Amino acid sequence: MIAKPLTILALIFAFLISLPLAASNEAMPVYQLESFVVVAPNLWQPERTLDRGGIASAKPVDLAAILSSKLPSAAFTRKGPLAGDIVLRGFGRDNVAFTVDNNKTFCACPNRMDPPAFHVSSQQIESISVRTGPFSVDQGSSVGGQIAVRTSEPTGDTFGRFYGYAGSYDYFSTGVTGGVSFTDTLYGLGGVYYQRGGVYEDGSGTRFTEAPGLNYRPEFRNEDAFEVLNFEVKGSYVLKNAASLTVSYAYQDASDVLYPGLRMDAPEDTMNRASIAYRLSVDWVIADSVEASFAYSQVDHDMRDAFRTSLNNMGDAFVSRGYFMRTEAQSRYLGGRLDFGKDFSSDSLLRYGVDLQRREWDANNIIGMQRNNMLPDTVTDGGGAWVVYEQQRGEWMIETGLRFDVRNTKAHEDISFLRSAVGTDANEQTDLLPSAYALASRELSDALTAYAGLGFASRVPDPQERYMNLNRPMMNSDWVGNPDLDPVENLELQGGLRWQEEAFDAEISLFHAWLSDYIYLASINANPPTLPGGATTYENIDARIYGASVSGGWNASETLRFEAGLAYQHGEKKSRPRNGTNDVLGEIPPLRGRLAALFSYEKFSAQAVGLFQADLDRVDSDIGEQKIDGWAVLNLSASYQFNGTFSLSVGVDNVFDRNYATANSFVRDPFRSGVVVNEPGRFLFARVGFEF
Repeated sequence: MIAKPLTILALIFAFLISLPLAASNEAMPVYQLESFVVVAPNLWQPERTLDRGGIASAKPVDLAAILSSKLPSAAFTRKGPLAGDIVLRGFGRDNVAFTVDNNKTFCACPNRMDPPAFHVSSQQIESISVRTGPFSVDQGSSVGGQIAVRTSEPTGDTFGRFYGYAGSYDYFSTGVTGGVSFTDTLYGLGGVYYQRGGVYEDGSGTRFTEAPGLNYRPEFRNEDAFEVLNFEVKGSYVLKNAASLTVSYAYQDASDVLYPGLRMDAPEDTMNRASIAYRLSVDWVIADSVEASFAYSQVDHDMRDAFRTSLNNMGDAFVSRGYFMRTEAQSRYLGGRLDFGKDFSSDSLLRYGVDLQRREWDANNIIGMQRNNMLPDTVTDGGGAWVVYEQQRGEWMIETGLRFDVRNTKAHEDISFLRSAVGTDANEQTDLLPSAYALASRELSDALTAYAGLGFASRVPDPQERYMNLNRPMMNSDWVGNPDLDPVENLELQGGLRWQEEAFDAEISLFHAWLSDYIYLASINANPPTLPGGATTYENIDARIYGASVSGGWNASETLRFEAGLAYQHGEKKSRPRNGTNDVLGEIPPLRGRLAALFSYEKFSAQAVGLFQADLDRVDSDIGEQKIDGWAVLNLSASYQFNGTFSLSVGVDNVFDRNYATANSFVRDPFRSGVVVNEPGRFLFARVGFEF
């Protein structure tokens, strides 16, 4: 059950009342702890996004956890102490498009130890824009939504930022960012960010390495749980014809990351991301701005059971080798784009473009002495063309988008095992992927605005869904893709209202998504000698997800604001996969909520945030989901800006040391441990910041 969110709200009020509210009756400036901006430039849509101020003040360990704490409709799954995987209104994995500076980065691990959001430090980020549903086309069709991260750009300003962050469970993080102007036309920016942490305890005092069902060797149960280094450098050159050239490079090195939600851990994970963009102002009939860009990213991932007792139990030969199970994986992305913009007037904007993309994914696995081409050198090639038109007509604001993609996918290594398992001769597939949407908002009165949208999007099955090729030894269940899968399609209707008058504001949004050929897990019965232990595969089903979100705020005074938000979604199958026994659509978060009080007075600010989630009791047992009890937690923090350059923040997350988990985190992972990973217990922290 929910742990009484009204009690949490009362404690928030009590916390703020204890602050020096009566220190002055004069009007004081409000220092916002978090700043939200509307996603679209001129169209109201309910989801909002954070700027750098709100992100930098958060615990820097995990971008997915940061989004989840700010937006009730954004949940995440946890496999370990960091690298949470974002779930947006019940949509996850490749159903949500994720970009960093228009550059896609894909995970390399078949178990998504390294989801895309893992490959950027929160301290690099300037803003995060979130759009839910199939209402974005510029980065490819987004079936469930789009999350667009923007990092800082070189502007010619000379500045420096430093932070240091320390917290419970031996957590430490630090970073430095700087910008410089070499000449009047040549700018640079760079940053280095480092973090490490130990094995945390949950609210019951249990280390996550000692949770029931896990098998960590004693010497690794209380060691460091991760170490991550991020590095970024950018340079911009302004040409005489008002054009600019920007080059960027980012690197990440994560080592010895523990993943209790899986049977292996990651001793090494590295990422390289680079891009070059040429921007030009023109005076053409069809465009007044042009951008040509090229992007590249690569992730190399190594996962082993070297920290587990499974290694010791399998004999001296494997101990000397250093592992019993191991997967070495690599993903690579290359993309080229041409983007155009035309501002016809102050209330009309046309954006359009074309792009070419290549996604490569290869993973080699060994279990004991048996080797697998787990992802058999898969390649997805394709391109697309898109257009977006925005216009304001009086009280109406209208946005429409259209995209068409072609994708070709193929496995370039032997897939005879998965073919025999699912009974197909298919390999290479070419898919046509249309997407389109229309959004409109209207001011009904000075205080009330309404919006509605209808969108359709489709996405190609990812390489794992089509070509997973895991043949486990003996009677263990295998895991195979399905080359015959059709693309996922989503037809979605959204609508909502926003009210804002004097000190009050409120928003409500509803959505209903009709999913065709939604890709879902299916089980294959044992069939000796091909599948003596059965297998897990993927099949197309029809399904639907619908839900609502509500948020509101009250400016109680010039120094005090209260906020509240709720999000709920419900998923159900309209057709069942092979051997399915129920109509519950799995991986759908339950009711989630947020209550917050924000206080600011001169150089001092504080916040109290209550987060809660209802019981996760509607689960799909066919895919191994487990029920999770509801919870409510309280987080407190305060900060003081000593002058224009130095700040100090302190706080505590999970004040009451609650023992809780957010979601099942393992259902689509071939090497899942079956353990639901609990959240950290009480976490004390302090942060210092310096900038000029």
